[in-house]
Amino acid sequence: MTSVPYFRSGCSRVTELQGYADAGSPVGIVIGEASARVLGLARDYVNRGGLLFVDSGAFSAFRKGRRLDFAEVLEAYLELARSIDPERRRGLSVVAPDVIGDAEASRLELARHRDQVAALIDLGVRVIVPLQLAAGDIVADRLDDLDDLLGLSYYLGDYAVGLPLNAAAMTDDVLAEVAWCAPGDVHLLGMGPRNRRYARVLEALRAEAPDALVTCDSNKLAAQIGSDRILGRRIRQRVETERAELADRLANLQAYVRREEIAELEIRERLAVRAA
Repeated sequence: MTSVPYFRSGCSRVTELQGYADAGSPVGIVIGEASARVLGLARDYVNRGGLLFVDSGAFSAFRKGRRLDFAEVLEAYLELARSIDPERRRGLSVVAPDVIGDAEASRLELARHRDQVAALIDLGVRVIVPLQLAAGDIVADRLDDLDDLLGLSYYLGDYAVGLPLNAAAMTDDVLAEVAWCAPGDVHLLGMGPRNRRYARVLEALRAEAPDALVTCDSNKLAAQIGSDRILGRRIRQRVETERAELADRLANLQAYVRREEIAELEIRERLAVRAA
């Protein structure tokens, strides 16, 4: 049974990426948020044997209600892949075009850009194709459909399947169906070891495919400070406390200024009386 590489995604700053790279940890970036310097550091890290996960930014786009230009995203993937030494390119994982929660739109985007996807695979890059399902879809049929669409074979290891486990997350029943298909290469999108479902999802996959390659990613900071997380609640409580303290200090300052103004007026009145 193989271990599960955990990509610390969302490392858009040089210091974040450098820190994880220095520690030898798998790291993740969003292609549209990465500066030239970050991309250069990422390239060098892969060339040294590091593992890099590159996201399209579809999740952020979904949250903002907009669509990505996947032609531009894929071209940026290709540019990064070509800059990496050929023997190291398998250390690069990229997420194929998808539209969160919309199976048909995802299929259309994938069909529209399959030549670029195929070019990435030909370069030796690990391409993760998100498995977006419509209501009533059968996982095995959907995998066959992806093979037909791409002219590739998932079961022969041509590409990896990404399981959406953040936005529009898969249910346990669907995950059981995925496990039944005995996957060979799977990525858990948006799920890290701290997630409450992580152990259960991994156990289901391992039960049917103990030797499958499984990787995962999550934005560690975002996972810890979400509005429903302990750290998020503590931060919110701290902000509320400091806001109340600031309001008290402001009120005291206003009272002090008012007292000073009154004292100054009294002095002026006395001076005026003396002058008269």
